[in-house]
Amino acid sequence: MNWIKKNPAQLSLIVAALVMFGVAFVLYSNANSFKEPFQGAYVNPSEDGKIPPTDLQAVADRMAALEKPAAWTPKAASPFVSEKYLVKDGRLIKPGKDGPPLHPPVPNGPIIEWGIDITSPTILTDDIDKDGFDLVWEYAGNDGVLTAVAPVEESDATDPTKAESHPPYHTRLYLVRVHKVPFRLLLRSYDYDTKAKKCSSIQINPIDRGGKTVFVEPGQTVPNTEWKFESFEYKETADKDESVANMVNVRTGAKLALVKDVPGNSPESFAQFSYRWVAPGAEPTRDFAKKKDETFTLDPERDKTYKVIEIRDKEVDVLLPSGEKKTFVLTENPPATPPVAAGK
Repeated sequence: MNWIKKNPAQLSLIVAALVMFGVAFVLYSNANSFKEPFQGAYVNPSEDGKIPPTDLQAVADRMAALEKPAAWTPKAASPFVSEKYLVKDGRLIKPGKDGPPLHPPVPNGPIIEWGIDITSPTILTDDIDKDGFDLVWEYAGNDGVLTAVAPVEESDATDPTKAESHPPYHTRLYLVRVHKVPFRLLLRSYDYDTKAKKCSSIQINPIDRGGKTVFVEPGQTVPNTEWKFESFEYKETADKDESVANMVNVRTGAKLALVKDVPGNSPESFAQFSYRWVAPGAEPTRDFAKKKDETFTLDPERDKTYKVIEIRDKEVDVLLPSGEKKTFVLTENPPATPPVAAGK
């Protein structure tokens, strides 16, 4: 200890020397182990001089990922986009699902759930998925009737963002007129054997089809008409002749009893329809008329057949392709929007 006190300078030199020796030893050790982390990178050259192929799958995966950037979805939250607010009646409001509807009759809930821009001023008439049905018709859904403001899960709505989801096409079909054209037939005479009780022919005059009298035998059809002479009933007395020629419509099966010299009125009824579905960019369909038992199709489902099964004064029954019967009520001026269910 006395030496240290007497020789501090020498002690400092000894300590410095030891430190320098330690540092030199560490540097020497690191230099010798420098190659160890790179041992896996060294490849012994092949004896034939060919370089082995490099595995570039990781690079290819990264390049493919760069070519497919993440898709932006309206529902995705973002720290850079604020929630939407609207000005209504001078107030700034947030369009919530359960709040007052901004685009009646469609409530806010379905619009938000479908991911549609609720701020669009033309939202109700937009055909988002290009299937020929705008937002109001999509909300009216499968029965084509609005059922008041209700959550989408409680309505009959279809998805306006998916072209395969849409209301049935017959929801855009309207009965706009029922025609009843009078067609009178007159039984003028007949050839009847009273002994054999058999009628060989009758003389018919189609008054509203040119008035040309023709002779028709049982089982024959009156020319240019759908009426066939089916049977005859002889009813002649001393005072009058009330014999009857029984006629049947070969298309509808309707019956008509013609009393001699009494015009029989057989109205030819047909329904006129207006089809309001229009394919995007196409021309509207012209109105068309159909008689009872006649069939028709609707665009774009030309493989599905509809059939008129009954015609009344203000209603027409149509057999749908599904086999269900639907009654179309006379609507002379079809509305642009779906009807609202009564009491809703």
